[in-house]
Amino acid sequence: LGNNLIEECEIPTNTYLKNSSKALELISKIIGINIKNNRKDKKIEELEKLLEKDFLKILLNTSISNKIKIQDQLLKLTKKLYEEQEYNILKNKIIIGVGGKFSSGKSSFINCLLDMENALPENQTPTTSIPTYLLRDEKEYIDIFTKDNHRIPIEKSAMQALTHEFFNKYKIGFSSFVESIIISNSELPYRNFAFLDTPGYSKPENFRTKESETDKEKAYEQLKKVNYLIWIVDQNSGDINETDINFIRQLKVVNKILIILNKVDKITKEGVEKILNQINKTVKNRELNVYDVIPFSSSDERIKKENFFKIQQFFDFINNENTIKTDDIFEQISEIRKSIEIDINSQIKEKENERNRISEIIFKSNDIFEIKTLVEIYGEIMEETRELKKHKSFFEGKIVEIEKNLNEYFGGNNGKSI
Repeated sequence: LGNNLIEECEIPTNTYLKNSSKALELISKIIGINIKNNRKDKKIEELEKLLEKDFLKILLNTSISNKIKIQDQLLKLTKKLYEEQEYNILKNKIIIGVGGKFSSGKSSFINCLLDMENALPENQTPTTSIPTYLLRDEKEYIDIFTKDNHRIPIEKSAMQALTHEFFNKYKIGFSSFVESIIISNSELPYRNFAFLDTPGYSKPENFRTKESETDKEKAYEQLKKVNYLIWIVDQNSGDINETDINFIRQLKVVNKILIILNKVDKITKEGVEKILNQINKTVKNRELNVYDVIPFSSSDERIKKENFFKIQQFFDFINNENTIKTDDIFEQISEIRKSIEIDINSQIKEKENERNRISEIIFKSNDIFEIKTLVEIYGEIMEETRELKKHKSFFEGKIVEIEKNLNEYFGGNNGKSI
């Protein structure tokens, strides 16, 4: 892969752009896949029923304090089942998402950061941009992941055609069919990171169509799954603007955000300082959880060298954080189980204490009418306790069933034990 990726893919020599038969072959490979009702599809249906119907139905009828949070976790887990192949590759990586407006320089920033010249196609059109992960692995590959969770290996020139000039020539865009692309390279500098390049969430005026909104949703869906966020701001903006801030807030990123002021080679040093001060002031006023604001330029070696160490410090900070959680389905299921157990056990303990207090009052009372009333209350508490224990037993049984199905679905090689 590396520096030779684009050299083989320039338009004059790209076989998919020159040869219509090869182009048709690529189209058929990506779009022409039929969804078969195989064993895994049935397993997804079983898991969906367990998570969204059986489990969620009883959850909503149970007096658990954090049921809304658990409901949200369950719905996210169901969605992740459809990303099984992608999940298996990324589950042990810390995902660092790179976001920003269209043409803010996200792809060139990643290419420069990872020292992989043109690993990601730059100057993409809004109709062709596809979320793309870059990660380090011993085996080098480029894989497409379709909306239907099919994994399709492709060659370098096919990827370049897919994301660049293909639409202009054949008027077919793949972004509606492709969920993401994963590029693996054994020479990447960060073993435990996966970098995610996303479509620009905001398009220029002449591209604002219903497809623009789709790209915004695509960027949102991808970036809300990341562990850390790098946000690119073009120096032309003069500040991080309100639409950027609102989009970042919607992502609900828990960990610190790194802001990159990009393309600073186009303005004076004084101009850079002025914008940096303004962004720092804005993020402080808007209470964004920002690690730092760093100037950058992928086309100016001096600026790159001056600021690369600061960016490296951000990655060191990530590695030293004790709160990093990888996006693991089995860990999330375990968290849900523990959360429910703690909540129900707490309620049972409270009911038992209440029952004991009532019992003590009954024992000491000489008033027959008071005793009769208290016995009725005692009975109600016992019934409520039995109901709580029944719910606890149900949840435990369903968790075991979900665990069994997940292990079967992921081939039993996840190495997790719940």
